[in-house]
Amino acid sequence: MTDSRFQAQAEPNENPVYRLDLSAKAAGREKLGPLESTYVYAHEGVRLALDVVRPMGDSADHKRNTILVMTCYGRGKKGEPSNQYADLFVPEGYAVVVGDVRGTGASFGVWPGHRSREEILDFSYVLDWIAAQPWSTGNVLAYGVSYTANSADLIASRNHPALKGIVPRYVDYDIFFETYPGGVPNLTSTGGVNG
Repeated sequence: MTDSRFQAQAEPNENPVYRLDLSAKAAGREKLGPLESTYVYAHEGVRLALDVVRPMGDSADHKRNTILVMTCYGRGKKGEPSNQYADLFVPEGYAVVVGDVRGTGASFGVWPGHRSREEILDFSYVLDWIAAQPWSTGNVLAYGVSYTANSADLIASRNHPALKGIVPRYVDYDIFFETYPGGVPNLTSTGGVNG
């Protein structure tokens, strides 16, 4: 015999937290529009590759708040119509911008390693570009997990007026341990001795 007070509810949650169901599928109403790729000039003229996905049917000047993710792991997969971040946030009504940091993916320049001055300076250019787009409200939230969470933290360090908040998950706070374990350079994580 079971106590009815402890029985699981069989009914699905009609109003899940953050409008995401338990299987992490977006419960929003917007459909994903086409993925658009572009280059943005950043610090010292380096061109950064960005992917933009907005809700389907938006006109060129339909204003949306933007989720920004900057990564060293590649914006998406060749041939895929979207990326994991757009799949998650566009249905909720956001424009999503995912960028390759300098020297990674399709971006130009050299990746000098974690938390480089050049990479951090690049973020202001990306925020300027987003805020200037006709589809942007000028309000940006930086999001990420692990490396992209590190990026979100560093984006906040720019103190840019377009940035309204960050959601960094699983940030690497001990970068010295990661890049110099035991005091020895980890060449696989720093990109080499000279960056």
